[in-house]
Amino acid sequence: GVANNTRLRLANQGEVGENGGVAGDLYVDIRIKPDDMFTRDDDDLHCWIKVPMSWAVLGHEVEIDTFDGRQTLDIPAGSQPDDTVTLKNLGVTHLDDKNERGDLVAHVVVEI
Repeated sequence: GVANNTRLRLANQGEVGENGGVAGDLYVDIRIKPDDMFTRDDDDLHCWIKVPMSWAVLGHEVEIDTFDGRQTLDIPAGSQPDDTVTLKNLGVTHLDDKNERGDLVAHVVVEI
């Protein structure tokens, strides 16, 4: 995944030089639009899941949307406000290693 405010340089992909000279470099500035559900911290994604107090006390499974489709999130019994549940390898793909991904961190928001 590319981070916000990244500048990519594409060598020799810009405008052709004068009199047929070598093409210049093309620079692409990346601006990432904020998402309604996720925020990003490096390669980790964060989301906030609202749960009723009974689910926090007794535990519950919740289906959440991810970039990989719907996933089951286990809210453990005894969850407290601001506890987190981490789904490994469901974050953003590392820019330098396409086989590595960040995590999806779900923050438990207990509704009272």
